[in-house]
Amino acid sequence: MLSNLRHFLNYNAWANARAIASIRTVPFGESKAVVPLSHLLIAERFWLHRIQQLPNPEGDWSTMPLDVCEAYARETHERFSAFLETCTDSALAGAIGYRNLSGDPFDTPLRDILTHLYTHGVHHRGQVLAAVRAEGGEPLTLDYIAYQREAGPQPA
Repeated sequence: MLSNLRHFLNYNAWANARAIASIRTVPFGESKAVVPLSHLLIAERFWLHRIQQLPNPEGDWSTMPLDVCEAYARETHERFSAFLETCTDSALAGAIGYRNLSGDPFDTPLRDILTHLYTHGVHHRGQVLAAVRAEGGEPLTLDYIAYQREAGPQPA
């Protein structure tokens, strides 16, 4: 399971980078697509902090400029990759204790948090591409199969 989660972490980073590249094709000014992209990237960082039992990241849920989104996405991916390198299959079943933004306590298995993280990204990147298309940009495909074709065979 751990190898699959690492694989999906890499797909997530690939898809985030392509979503950012899609936003760059919008022909005028700052695209509204940065709103769902910012939400997605900030949420990923919040989950990383919860998993690592760190305080919530500084700042708020504001929309970030596209260049900041790009750097934020890259740094979060690097931090998640480093975390997963130290993770074991048995740790995936272990519960992570955290509080949501309303302060409600939860205990959730790590594998479920990581699965949520990746599916959450799919939803919001769809919103990004819809905004890019509406603003006259060229949305790149973010389909998993396109990633798989580009990435090549993966370890079993």
